[in-house]
Amino acid sequence: MLPPDWKNEIKNAIDEAAQRSNENRKREADLQNAEIAAPLNSLNDQFKGYVEKQERADQGKRSREIATIIGLFLTAAFALAQGIIFYLQYRELHRTDVTLRDTLEASTRAYVAITGIKWDGAPEVGKNQRIKILFKNVGKEPASNFSLFAMVSNQFDFEPDSKGMPYVPLDKVAWPIVECSGVNLSGQRVIGQRPVYPDVPNEAIWYAFNPGGSTPGAVFVPQRLLDGKTTIWVAGCAVYRSLDKWRHSPFCYYFQPARGGDVNAGTFEWCPVGAGNAD
Repeated sequence: MLPPDWKNEIKNAIDEAAQRSNENRKREADLQNAEIAAPLNSLNDQFKGYVEKQERADQGKRSREIATIIGLFLTAAFALAQGIIFYLQYRELHRTDVTLRDTLEASTRAYVAITGIKWDGAPEVGKNQRIKILFKNVGKEPASNFSLFAMVSNQFDFEPDSKGMPYVPLDKVAWPIVECSGVNLSGQRVIGQRPVYPDVPNEAIWYAFNPGGSTPGAVFVPQRLLDGKTTIWVAGCAVYRSLDKWRHSPFCYYFQPARGGDVNAGTFEWCPVGAGNAD
């Protein structure tokens, strides 16, 4: 039998040896764990760094894409603004060009105007009557291919007012509507195809009160004309060329008798309607 003291010493020695062994194993395990964890931690750090780098790259890419979109939008907006400015400038230049061309044309073209109508000699009862259609080129260049078309109405009877004034009742006369752009006066051409020079007075002869002529139902000069109780109108169109364009001058005159029965004192006045489309 061992003494009790020895047993205790042996037990303590065994415990100390076991504790040291456990400590050594724990230390070795910790070292092994550290050796294994170090590469894993390094790999984890590298992965985190890669992810952060990718995030920064994606963020930079998104920023570049946004900047590119903004740049494209601004470029398109600038191009659109330039296009609008160019269009406005072109329109203004075109308007200016048209205005200048019209101004130049107006200052150089021919203008043939019908300046009046008068009797060719004093009307006599029971006879036909000639009239003179007066016209003049008030423009700058000669009018070429000039033709004059005319027609004369039948008489329109009326009565002077209570004071003896032979006012023609304008609201009761069937006025003609002269459309020169498509001249069709049943072949009533007075003058055909000749030039009309600037500032030279011209006249053409046509017939009124001429039975069997171009006016159906016409009669010879009635006594009512000399008494200031009837009227006629003369309407037509002058057609000519100037600056390579066809031009038209419509006209319509009516006879206004004078007070007192003097047919020669009467005048031909412009009709109130029917001749306003000159070009």
